[in-house]
Amino acid sequence: MLTNKQRLLLSEIRQNSRQRFSDIAARHSIPKSTLSDNYKTVSKCIKKSTILIDFEKLGYSLRMNFVFRMKNNEIIEFLDRQKNVNSIYRINNRHTLFVECFFRSMKEAYELKEIIQEKGVKKVGMIHVIEEIKKEKFLASSEN
Repeated sequence: MLTNKQRLLLSEIRQNSRQRFSDIAARHSIPKSTLSDNYKTVSKCIKKSTILIDFEKLGYSLRMNFVFRMKNNEIIEFLDRQKNVNSIYRINNRHTLFVECFFRSMKEAYELKEIIQEKGVKKVGMIHVIEEIKKEKFLASSEN
């Protein structure tokens, strides 16, 4: 369980991981040394610092998720090599995958779906994400 100061620090670095402790300390009237001490605990929970990309500005305006039951792990290895695949999740049971992809066109999305089907997957569900309403907000607010 995190203390209030640890939650505050995690919230701050989740919003902007490049900001300095001195800036956070000044904004919240907390000694910089306290933030440094708390960071030692909080850093154990951090997998990596990264950026969030606006894929639409890069020309990948179509976000498509695929859901299907796989026959074997070879499909995971195949998907891992595909440039359009952003994330792969195992859901519900050991054999169901949820795959998040970005494409420039619907044609590209259907081509990947066809290849997945050629690899023995009979039923591939396609979910077209039309708008991102909220992303990466859990524990990104000091109110959590």
